[in-house]
Amino acid sequence: MAPGVHLVAYADDVVIVIVARDGRWAQLRLNRALGQITDWLRGRGLNLAIQKTELTYLTRKHIDRNVQITVGGTQMATRGEIRYLGVYLDTRLTFWSHIRRAVDKAASKTAALSRLMANTRGPKQKTRKLLMTVTHSILLYGAEIWGGAMEVKKYRQAMLSVQRRGALRIACAYRTVPESAVLVIAAVIPIDL
Repeated sequence: MAPGVHLVAYADDVVIVIVARDGRWAQLRLNRALGQITDWLRGRGLNLAIQKTELTYLTRKHIDRNVQITVGGTQMATRGEIRYLGVYLDTRLTFWSHIRRAVDKAASKTAALSRLMANTRGPKQKTRKLLMTVTHSILLYGAEIWGGAMEVKKYRQAMLSVQRRGALRIACAYRTVPESAVLVIAAVIPIDL
């Protein structure tokens, strides 16, 4: 690839990362990279799925991020966020869209599993710990990438609220028990740690 163009690939998903000063240079480098990739794919009897292609700008600068870019002869608009390997990347790399989706998904799964377990005289604590394992696996997916975003109080609180609900079920506690106490009783490490 040309200078300023990097490929990141996993299985059949490929990301082209282009470092450019402005949209014109990004367009030029994108077209060159797509030409090289398309030629490589054709040489192996494969095709590029343009309909699955997503574009976004990743920058913290205040620029217009909704622009038209030509990809393989097709006009496409950039998006505010894209999904790559299950992690949502927004234009400013705040990861709020990913955390919000993970919290919503974990909350619904936690509620569904909680309905299966009565709060008193229900399953043993070992079985209840399974609930927290499911919650943690959903919340912490891809944490190596977005973990730095947990410095934002709003993000921590959103995740801790879901974790608290699961800990209340493990400890068979009332909802009025403080968060720190229920996490200690349930033997659960706070999600932001």
